[in-house]
Amino acid sequence: MTQHLLIVDDEASILFALQDYFSFKGYRVDCAEDRQSAQALLANARRAGTGYDVVVTDLSLNGRDSTDGLDVIEHACAHAPHCRVILLSGNLTKQLEREAYARGVHGVFNKGIPLPELEIAVAALIGGNS
Repeated sequence: MTQHLLIVDDEASILFALQDYFSFKGYRVDCAEDRQSAQALLANARRAGTGYDVVVTDLSLNGRDSTDGLDVIEHACAHAPHCRVILLSGNLTKQLEREAYARGVHGVFNKGIPLPELEIAVAALIGGNS
């Protein structure tokens, strides 16, 4: 069965790079550029009974100081408890990392993580379901 990912990032080049990489690796990938679109896709997938295996979201979805990614985490964990969530950030601090884990995230990485390493994390979350 093909694993279903939702990738959320407001930077088109990063969004498309992640989409291309994971699609090439055999994942089914949906993309959103902001919190509202991500929440709508999560709701639609839930209604359709398809759901997402993993959500990969950027922290800042509406400018450098935004923390909309935390809202995406919270929404995904509340409405799709089986879904695993990874947070990416170019401005990671220990405080933000703690807040992300408090909201239910399953992994936090710097935005520059090599794609093969991110894929390992995604596969581990899907395989371990934790």
